[in-house]
Amino acid sequence: VTVDNYQDVTSRAEIPGQFGRDTAERRTIQLQATLKIWDTTTAVLKDVATITLEESRNDVVLPGVQQDGRLTNALIGEVSKKFANDASNAIMNSLAPPKVLAYTLGNITFNRAKGTGVEVGQFWQVFHAGEPLIDPDTGEELGAEENAIGWARVTDVTEKFSKAQAIQDFGIDRGNVMRLSPGGLPAGV
Repeated sequence: VTVDNYQDVTSRAEIPGQFGRDTAERRTIQLQATLKIWDTTTAVLKDVATITLEESRNDVVLPGVQQDGRLTNALIGEVSKKFANDASNAIMNSLAPPKVLAYTLGNITFNRAKGTGVEVGQFWQVFHAGEPLIDPDTGEELGAEENAIGWARVTDVTEKFSKAQAIQDFGIDRGNVMRLSPGGLPAGV
């Protein structure tokens, strides 16, 4: 992991309140890091993921209230926890991509559950994994060809799996690979 950007910004203000001047604080933490996944047996870079987080928290101290510490300090732990979760999900998705477990009448069941970054309303693209791609000069396996065959929107996330509704289907079937589309649906879909 390489941290590309880290900002910890705190803004404070005195605000006139009903019982005097309230002290308000807003803290924002921004973190951007690059995660590189290496095959340590071959020293080959398998995948690269960029993780970007921005979280904010507000705290208001009323006049006459004695407060030790800052409630916004909890934000550091929240960002660290979210980063660790996002990094482990990126590793998992690289090593074992989400796959279609079942497909019935436009309903997709796939092997990602709560805590894996899947959320209701997300858009995912579905791919058919083709033959392995082998470099003819080095013999190195470069992955597999993936052909886009559909789009889906997540409708349910459970403890064991997730469900999605197909939006576009050009041959979705069991075993197909699914990839999150952070930008949503492209125009025309």
